[in-house]
Parts: sequence; C-alpha cells; structure tokens
Amino acid sequence: MCTYTNLLIGCAHFLSHGFTVMTSTSVNPEEWRSIVHRVIASWGGYQLGVDFHSGGPETEAKDEWFKDVLAEFIFTTKGLKTEDLEDWLNNILYTEFNLILEDDSVYPTSLLLHEAFGYLKNNDRTRLEQLLSSLPSVETVREANKQSQREVGDDDEEMELGDISESEGSDDGKICSYSEMDISKLAL
Repeated sequence: MCTYTNLLIGCAHFLSHGFTVMTSTSVNPEEWRSIVHRVIASWGGYQLGVDFHSGGPETEAKDEWFKDVLAEFIFTTKGLKTEDLEDWLNNILYTEFNLILEDDSVYPTSLLLHEAFGYLKNNDRTRLEQLLSSLPSVETVREANKQSQREVGDDDEEMELGDISESEGSDDGKICSYSEMDISKLAL
C-alpha cells in the first residue's frame, strides 16, 4: 500500500547516506511537477505496468501518488545523483507496483529526470524543450502498449493450448500458463 510512511522510509535512507533536503527557489514546483508527469507518461515500460494494474486495484491512485512523490523527491533532495534516483525508483516500483522493469529503462528515465531538473534549475529553456520534445508522445506510448498487450494476449492463447495438450498426461492435471511482456520496444 502506498503510504506516507513508505515515502519517509525511502527519504530517510537517502538522508542517512549524506543527502540533504533543500528547497529550490529558482524552480517553480508546479512546472517541475508537470515535467515529471510528462516524462512518466512517456515511460513505456512503466506505463505498461500501470496498464496491467501491476499495483493491484489501487494502481491508478498509486500512479498519481508516485508522480507527485517523485517530483517532490527530486525537487527537495540536494546532491541527488542519477544512480541514487535509479535505486529510489526501483525501490518504489518494486514495493508499490510489484514491478521489476527488465527493459533497463529505469536508468535512462532517472538520467532524463536528472537532466530535466538541471535544465529547469539553470533556466536553460532551450535544452529543456529539446529534451522534452525528444520524448515519445503519450499517444505513441499508448499505441505501443496496446500492441504489446495484443501480443501478450496472443502468446497466452498459444501457451494455454500448448499447456492443455502437454498437461493431459501430468499427475496434477493443472494448466500452467506463462506470459512474458515484450516491453523492449517501449524503452525510453
């Protein structure tokens, strides 16, 4: 369950490793929040997990919570490195969404967020706009996810038919199916 306590535990971990909390006076928090929402909306692997409700019945609420907490975490953590953000993201994805992204998209997303915040903080609007315009559109990500879901559905049907014929002679008579989401096409 996503709770404020989980956020505090995650922040306490990073604070215990020499990070300090700051407030960035030159950055508009609402603008930063919208940038984070845009980056997360273009993160295909994560969005596929959300589409599959990997966080359970509360996935949509967790998704909104995650984007807000992520924006706040980056905004208030002084000395945050890309690798530390990657660790933090992996922790949240695993604990709140039961999600491990094997497409190696967590690090590039961390790097992108780190760069975007630096550009915003230094008021480098040109580079920030270039970075954001290089992201896939929300519609492109949705379409790729729909295609991936169709492929997973086709794989499930094929696997179940194969499992039925293979399991007819087994002792337990259970049908086992295995599906693998192909999210490599969706990596940032």
